[in-house]
Amino acid sequence: MEAQNSRLALRFIVGTDEFGEISYLSKSFQLVKGSANDEELVQFAQAYVSLQQYQLEVANRINQYGII
Repeated sequence: MEAQNSRLALRFIVGTDEFGEISYLSKSFQLVKGSANDEELVQFAQAYVSLQQYQLEVANRINQYGII
C-alpha cells in the first residue's frame, strides 16, 4: 500500500534552558507526496539543514494511509 501523504519532521538542537535541559526547535513539511522516496527526502533535509544555524538532531518521515 502506498502512502497517501507523508510529512517530513526535522528537530534541531538550539541550546539549553536555565535548568541545563536541551532546547529544541521543530520544523514540519506537510503534504509530502507519498511517492517520494526516502533518498529524495534525505537530499531535501540535507539541503535545508545546510541553510540553518542549528544542529539537526533527527529527521523523521511520517506516512499517512487511508484505511477505508
